[in-house]
Amino acid sequence: MPAISDILVVSGGQCGADLGGLLAAEMLGVETGGIAPLGYRTEKGKQPILKTRFNLTEHSSWQYPPRTEENVKLSDVTLIVATNPSSTGTQMTVDFCVKHKKECHVIDANNPDIDKAVRFLNLQDKALTINIAGNRESVSKGLTKKTRQIIYRVIEKYLTIND
Repeated sequence: MPAISDILVVSGGQCGADLGGLLAAEMLGVETGGIAPLGYRTEKGKQPILKTRFNLTEHSSWQYPPRTEENVKLSDVTLIVATNPSSTGTQMTVDFCVKHKKECHVIDANNPDIDKAVRFLNLQDKALTINIAGNRESVSKGLTKKTRQIIYRVIEKYLTIND
């Protein structure tokens, strides 16, 4: 049974689903981390606050795919929050999960099934390091806020059920 202190939420820190997941974890008191592109690059420019606020580390590459793969490898499971699950970045995340034999679950940001996401986490042998991925804010306006709400509810319920 995981406790708040057992869980780590990781992401690449991009505006959108990544940031929303980090914010949800922060609100719950869950530890955060992950790998960001060199310079803490996001679509809004360099965001060094990702290091100090969320404990992300820099990848040696400024490109997004290497940090995406590292976050998949670092995690036990990946939750993908998306309005456009067929986007290039989301598909790349799924492909990295397959490559590294990591389970992933896609949550529809417009119609999230919280219970299904919690069941997914409960079915895993180990779901203590959770990678949050998905669309970026420019692909899905308002996704940071939606993801924060969705992931907050998923983790809160996951911890309550396993309490």
